[in-house]
Amino acid sequence: MNHLASKLTLLALLCFRGISVAADALDHWGVGTFPGPSNQIYPSWAQAIDFYGGSFHVGGVLNYPGYQGDTPDVWAESASGHLWTVTQGTFLGNDYNGVAAVNGGLAVNNNGISGRIKHVGGGSVSLNFDSHWYFYNDLAYGNGIWVAVGENWYPQSRTNVLVSTDNGVSWSRRNLASTYRKATAIAFGNGIFTALAHTGTVTSARIYLSPINFPTSLSAWRSIGADRYLTDVTFGNGIFAVAASNSVIVSTDFSVTEQTIALPTTNTLHLIKYLNNMFIAFAGRELLTSADGTNWVSRGLVVPSAPLDVAYGNGRFVAVAGTSFFIAEPLAANVLQMGPGPAMKVFGEPGHQYRIEASTNLMTNSWQAVTNITLTNSPQSFADPNTTNFSRRFYRSLLLQ
Repeated sequence: MNHLASKLTLLALLCFRGISVAADALDHWGVGTFPGPSNQIYPSWAQAIDFYGGSFHVGGVLNYPGYQGDTPDVWAESASGHLWTVTQGTFLGNDYNGVAAVNGGLAVNNNGISGRIKHVGGGSVSLNFDSHWYFYNDLAYGNGIWVAVGENWYPQSRTNVLVSTDNGVSWSRRNLASTYRKATAIAFGNGIFTALAHTGTVTSARIYLSPINFPTSLSAWRSIGADRYLTDVTFGNGIFAVAASNSVIVSTDFSVTEQTIALPTTNTLHLIKYLNNMFIAFAGRELLTSADGTNWVSRGLVVPSAPLDVAYGNGRFVAVAGTSFFIAEPLAANVLQMGPGPAMKVFGEPGHQYRIEASTNLMTNSWQAVTNITLTNSPQSFADPNTTNFSRRFYRSLLLQ
């Protein structure tokens, strides 16, 4: 195993003429690099993340530079998103394409001819249904049922849905559709599973709803609408939200009505989640957010590369993108008191030292050290008695060690 502490610099507090305004954590993301296991010189390639049992869980593989074959799987865990414990498995796989941390937490992996379901916290189940090519892309849980969706390359009519009613111990096969054989995403809500599948490209994807009396029913999943550009699906606030190019399609169950919401971006969405009571979507490096799924705001290009997955827990968002991870956490809160100066809350990793810096002009990128503090808890209050000497002052915190 191995550990990593990322050094993060984030804008923490804006003070203007004695009035404090909290900075939104989603506008400011720290960047870190995933290490490999302690017995390897190579880093990890992180593919999927979720939060369960007080910790973030990340699945991926060892990142051999230039290596084209199957590589050992790796698993990373962290309570803070800063310090990661990385272990190497014995399963040769392409990646952990899905991690779903509900009802115990499972992750799905594949190596091109079979797959594996990993129980978060220990143990795994091999998925060896036949000797043909399988890729499992996503997981969802609801009504006591686990559903894993994926794609089969040969022959085209084989299974692309796996179902478990005993928390991942045993799995049975179901068919989503024989023609739309590449199932890419799935979510559960309002008593149904909603999946996306395409024939070979996301521009020809369709929405599928689980059959009535699923999973005992062997009938086909219900196809909704015509071919569209669809990349991801999530559920929250009573509605499904499907990423569709530079728009979002929302519906309570897609069986009656749906609404297409144009987004304030020209970029193409590839990831959508409902986290911390809000919808968040990534279109490459651009982040968009919505409280209700219909009114969206672009936060701009907030990360250096497109995230593959994102999760929320312990007061922070953590996204993964191969060898990198990104963290957005609330480093400041609104004014706690006035005089001798406004106080702020510093969020971070207890036991580690942070430097508080201040600037009067963000355009010059000139920062002065105010003090160093070692967090005994998170958040921890800090007050600058010199704030009243300035018409405005910006603050940030820097993780030192």
